[in-house]
Amino acid sequence: MITAWSKSIKQFLANHLIWAGVGVTILYWIIETADDAFLFHMGGFAERLFPMDLNEISMRVSVCCLFILFAAYADRAIAKMKALHAERETLHKDLERALAKALNGYIRVCSWCNRVQESTGSWMHIETYVEKHTPAQFTHGICPKCLKDGVL
Repeated sequence: MITAWSKSIKQFLANHLIWAGVGVTILYWIIETADDAFLFHMGGFAERLFPMDLNEISMRVSVCCLFILFAAYADRAIAKMKALHAERETLHKDLERALAKALNGYIRVCSWCNRVQESTGSWMHIETYVEKHTPAQFTHGICPKCLKDGVL
């Protein structure tokens, strides 16, 4: 039961770092008070919890504000990273779908003229078919074997 409770607190703090900053701020304030009261013998714990010295109060408040500001900054940075990660995952899935869709399965090619039959039933040149279904483009040349055989 304690582990479930601690997991829920960890999850809450991971999703809301500003509250982690507030918690660290309270912890800092208590540690600073205990430090003054017990190590430096500057009075009792209760009277040091809210000191009357203006410099001491301004220093503690400044440090606490920095904790909270850092937590807010970290919260925003983590939220942006999560959004970018989700966007990257979406783009990755889209890319996988596009690659799977590009050219797969059997392609019906005429063994005489090398035209390709589309799913609609029409026939087209293989170059046109590949350019239509992929980002590839064709350029033409003569291979060394055909050049040697005297095609020209």
